[in-house]
Amino acid sequence: MSDKPAPPENPLDIITSPSYVYAQITETELGAEVDGIVSSIVFPDEKAYTRGFFKRFFIARYDSYKAIEVTEDFYKKKFKKLAKGLYKQHSIRWYLKDNLNFERKTLLKSLTAFNMNEDNVIVASKQMPQLLNTLKEFDQFV
Repeated sequence: MSDKPAPPENPLDIITSPSYVYAQITETELGAEVDGIVSSIVFPDEKAYTRGFFKRFFIARYDSYKAIEVTEDFYKKKFKKLAKGLYKQHSIRWYLKDNLNFERKTLLKSLTAFNMNEDNVIVASKQMPQLLNTLKEFDQFV
């Protein structure tokens, strides 16, 4: 008895399978191992609290509902190993203190960390819509 799945009865099932489509899009060998994305909760350190902000890094598959938070190291070094065109990446400046505005935005609200974080997520969601479903606590770590 073999561990291999039985071949499909209809040959068209092969070329329409998600694995086949993925292999075609990414130009990888069918069944090739792909690096997994390691989700992380990144906490601000003392320097970040002194500065008043830190960077948060996210990766999302094009068809996913949510983005995944990753470490800066994963974002900068391992993202390149993921399938091109299948994943997007984005970083966000996350404010920890009120009355800071490094983006030099004009807000029609008070200059709080909550409002800056909310605005940064809205702006970033134009490139990565999954962020709106991922980041909802705009006062996290404040």
